[in-house]
Amino acid sequence: MTWIPAGEHPMTGERFRFTIPTGHAMELFAEKAIRRRSGWKLRLFIDVLGLALTEQIVAGPENLMIGAFLTCSTKPHDIAFIRQPVTGKFHHASFVPRQLG
Repeated sequence: MTWIPAGEHPMTGERFRFTIPTGHAMELFAEKAIRRRSGWKLRLFIDVLGLALTEQIVAGPENLMIGAFLTCSTKPHDIAFIRQPVTGKFHHASFVPRQLG
């Protein structure tokens, strides 16, 4: 268990890092600056279709969004977009079948 000072990761405050029994490192923090400069056109999914951005992956000093995960349910994500050099590629979507009757 370790306290990590603010600034180790860009735009992130002080954090508490610990390892769970599976060996995965976890970090808890209360301050995180948010930048919405992705360049991706997610407005259709968020503003029109009503999905919520649940997670994003950003990289580099310019905080370029390389992954976006959106949901319209209680799942972590229903649709994911992963940046890659090939235009027009779709990563995946997941659906839960509805019970009829």
